[in-house]
Amino acid sequence: MANKVIEMHIVRSIIQQSARNYSERQISRQLNISRNTVRHYIQRFKATTYTWEQLLELEDAALCELTYAPEQPPVKDERKQFFEERVSYFLAELKRTGVTRHLLWQEYRQQYPGGYGYSQFCDLLTRHSSITDISMHFEHPPGQMMMIDFAGDKLCYTDRGTGEVIYCPVLVCVLPYSGYSYIAALPDASLPHLVKALNNCLQYFGGVPASLKTDNMKQMVSKSCRYEPVFTDMIQQCVYSDDVDPPAKQAIRVRA
Repeated sequence: MANKVIEMHIVRSIIQQSARNYSERQISRQLNISRNTVRHYIQRFKATTYTWEQLLELEDAALCELTYAPEQPPVKDERKQFFEERVSYFLAELKRTGVTRHLLWQEYRQQYPGGYGYSQFCDLLTRHSSITDISMHFEHPPGQMMMIDFAGDKLCYTDRGTGEVIYCPVLVCVLPYSGYSYIAALPDASLPHLVKALNNCLQYFGGVPASLKTDNMKQMVSKSCRYEPVFTDMIQQCVYSDDVDPPAKQAIRVRA
């Protein structure tokens, strides 16, 4: 129906009622034409530089020419096309350790100097990320769990005596309910240093959580298995208690 030519007095009625802020449904009912037809003509009029009042002042010939002029093809947005062709690459790179949005934006602007500014670049990334990324919300009671793991990248310092660059693993402990965190750089990831760091962590938090969650740290899990993981002696000693219920294997939560 939108492609069918309607009489000029109906066109003028659409303009008049649109000027009075009538809805498409109201105009459709009063003029006995489909809502798609009403929407089609309203969109054509809004695409012009005329106001509703100026449209009504036009002669029928001028209004007819304006109303039924061939539609212009949409202008190709090369900047948008360039970004959308690379957005999957940007989102994949963001998952890599050390890659930031600012680094990606600098790379993007080197490839396309006339591209989006940093704030708009970040906004577009967020929109595409919300479409492709699916997340699940977890409820964590206060003090119920402490999550621990080593950070992906190590810190380093330079020995002033020898000039040697020494790398240190970084232990991260988090209480998920509050986000309260404890972070420590260790001389190495051996068990003695890990135990000392965990003791310091519990003293820093001022208490002991009901459970501990880790991602198969080799210092705690000697054999990874979804159903029957084998824990190291350290973990068995940490969770042992005469009044523990359920059993220690269930009290410790390890993501296999």
